[in-house]
Amino acid sequence: MEIRDGCDIVDCIATFARRRQRGVCVMSGTRSVTNVTIRQPGTPPGSVVSLHGRFEILSLSGSFLPPPAPPAATGLSVYLARGQGQVVGGSVVGSLLCSGPVVVMAASFSNAAYERLPLEEDEMQTPVHGGGGGGGRM
Repeated sequence: MEIRDGCDIVDCIATFARRRQRGVCVMSGTRSVTNVTIRQPGTPPGSVVSLHGRFEILSLSGSFLPPPAPPAATGLSVYLARGQGQVVGGSVVGSLLCSGPVVVMAASFSNAAYERLPLEEDEMQTPVHGGGGGGGRM
């Protein structure tokens, strides 16, 4: 996916997943972003860091599921580099604005489902029928 300059990466991918009713698994991203808000690992709950300026994407990963999946099933993690070589990262909690076009490598899939684990006892014993071919019990 190529996302245009000035667009919000999170919003663009979430809109794509919702409109196409597809799940999206983000594997990587390249190029630059600006003015990022993240929650860093190990910080107190609810605390966020706003980063101003331009950053190069080192790593971008996450998933987006269309409704009726809960919002917690959707999100991005990012690691960024500043011009001086400093690396910062965490979970994106606001917008992630492109500074120039950004290329995102992602896989999309239909029939996305959100499952809660562990399965209940009655769900584990329910037979699953094949959708084509043999059609037998699994």
